Amino acid sequence: AALARAGAAGCDLVVLEAAEEDWPRHWYSRRGFAEVGQVWDAVGQTGATAERTR
Repeated sequence: AALARAGAAGCDLVVLEAAEEDWPRHWYSRRGFAEVGQVWDAVGQTGATAERTR
């Protein structure tokens, strides 16, 4: 439904994120989506707080 609405609105690019080891990545691939890049998250411990960089 979301892809149909995006197409009807004139969107020609849809971006999805899925964990490399999780099942949605393969599910999207079977439906014609192609991997074009990767994103990494880094979490570091600084004292009592954690910093997250993306």
